[in-house]
Amino acid sequence: MSSKTLKAMFAAICTLVCAAGIVKADQPVISHVYTADPNAFVFNDRIYIICSHDIANQRGYDLFDYELVSTDDLQNWTDHGFVFSVGRGAGPYNEGKTVAPWAGHCYAPGTAIRDGKVYLYFPDGGSSIGVAVADKPEGPYTDPLGKTLIAGNVSNYASRWLFDPAGFVDDDGRAFVYYGGNGNDQARIIELNKDMISLHPEAIHLNVPKFFEASFMHKYKGKYYFSYSTQFSPTANIDYLVSDSPTGPFEYKGTILDNPKENLGNNNHASIIEYKGHWYIAYHDRKLAIASNLRNKSDSRCVNFDELFYNEDGTIKKVEETPHGPKQLKNFDPMQKCRFVTMNKSGKILTEEEAKEQQLPALKSTMGPNKETVLASMQNNSWIRVSGVDFSKKPTGGTLKYSAKDGNTSIEIRKGAADGDLLATVNLPSTNGDWKELNFKLDKAVDGVFDYLYFVFKVKGEPATAALFDESNVVTVAAAGGAPAGFGGGMGGMPQGGFGGGFGGMPQGGFGMGQGGQPPQGGFGMGQGGQPPQGGFGMGQGGQRPAGQGQGGQGGQRPRRQGQGGQGGQGGFGGGQPPQGGFGGGFGGGFGGGFGGGFGGQPGGQPGGNAQPAGPKPVESTALLDWYQFK
Repeated sequence: MSSKTLKAMFAAICTLVCAAGIVKADQPVISHVYTADPNAFVFNDRIYIICSHDIANQRGYDLFDYELVSTDDLQNWTDHGFVFSVGRGAGPYNEGKTVAPWAGHCYAPGTAIRDGKVYLYFPDGGSSIGVAVADKPEGPYTDPLGKTLIAGNVSNYASRWLFDPAGFVDDDGRAFVYYGGNGNDQARIIELNKDMISLHPEAIHLNVPKFFEASFMHKYKGKYYFSYSTQFSPTANIDYLVSDSPTGPFEYKGTILDNPKENLGNNNHASIIEYKGHWYIAYHDRKLAIASNLRNKSDSRCVNFDELFYNEDGTIKKVEETPHGPKQLKNFDPMQKCRFVTMNKSGKILTEEEAKEQQLPALKSTMGPNKETVLASMQNNSWIRVSGVDFSKKPTGGTLKYSAKDGNTSIEIRKGAADGDLLATVNLPSTNGDWKELNFKLDKAVDGVFDYLYFVFKVKGEPATAALFDESNVVTVAAAGGAPAGFGGGMGGMPQGGFGGGFGGMPQGGFGMGQGGQPPQGGFGMGQGGQPPQGGFGMGQGGQRPAGQGQGGQGGQRPRRQGQGGQGGQGGFGGGQPPQGGFGGGFGGGFGGGFGGGFGGQPGGQPGGNAQPAGPKPVESTALLDWYQFK
């Protein structure tokens, strides 16, 4: 391989690691947290979507909590935070929400509404399904059984993948859970008793063409529509069957949604609901990970929302993906209390729960004054916006509720764009961490409906090299923790420097990054290949870096491509001693194997090889923002 090719490859890899920015459009519905497996439902005249929660750059799907969002206008979405977690999810960012300590995972959720209660069906990996109950979608949830509801050791209930439950309550009061995966004969239907937490003794076995996962049921004009994700031939689509009965027999009708354009040909999951006379579909893809240039795009997903249409004969027209989602149903009213976590689009924003999860400093130990998600961890020039804002009542000022440990933050309220007409600047004095209300005045008169209203956050002490956001919200900051960017230093300034293992095959193979080992050894390439029911672990030790002879770790199996990533090849790019940088180990055999060994770097996270030092970590606001109201 030529030195020119080597340099190009190195530059591309550095780009994957160093790009911390995110491009956020109106789709996905929220873009400050990675979401997947959307289960949409209507509760009290509002759309809710409960989602799996992906961690950015995760390897495989190690899922243990659920994220909840909601809307009543289809453009401005409220982030309710992580409302449910199983035992492994216990932590400071989801206090009080660990419901099922007996479960190790919670994969794609399903819900059913009966008698004003929300029944949440959650799979513990691919082996069983539990149930939790709440009086409202936001929780709190309780585990009425303290154990599984649908167990794989009951032969009649068993499926190769006992997961992806979808709850459904029919007009006559009968209720069902649809679930299963990995085979045409692996779809299951089990009827629930009226208490919604116990089962009829017999499950119904369906034969579903190219059935892979993601069961869902909805009813339209007296017909029952069973939708699901197909096997990968060549890509997973959302197909559907129709029946006159919730239990079949069903007739195959076609495809609802092709594999999304920005999905890397990977898995999908969808749910379909009716709201105010129109039909909508929620689904996930990888556009946020692609725009963010994540190292591992395949396993960091995001939820989208589009309108769905029927033909006159009841068949479903194939859904067209849109960049902006459905038309806004009504204007946004700023004269009522509006939560800062309700937004149409955002730039470099975390909710407090997400900031805690990432162990960011200067944050309170609770969520907000009413135990609701609040906005946190703003950086200089970060922003949120709301869509279709009605100022026809001509407010002259307003009130907001916030908490701040110091006075390093102010808010610019702007019309139309992040650099649009400045309506007001609101300084946030220190409250010593207490919650207080603050009145503000508008500097310009407002009237009519604004396409967009922006809240732009200014943080004192921000380094000159920190992130700046343009309207497309491209961020250009260096690697996290002030580490030297690129391979050579370590991410976060790891004392041994460099990435030990190496990268697994991005779309298909296992993980291969891992921590750098002691400088002479190159460390491990290790990580999860895919969802436990679908794939395994890929792990292998990097070679001796001076000799450059290690194997990359073997990639785990992936759900879509049904095979292993290639095993790392021998040799390749023998670097010098670690202080001199260069490539240790060896690049694995193509996508799937992983880059073995480790990329050199001086101990202590100093630049080595071609690495470039990053700028300092941006200063973050200590303010927490609860709500605002114009008056």
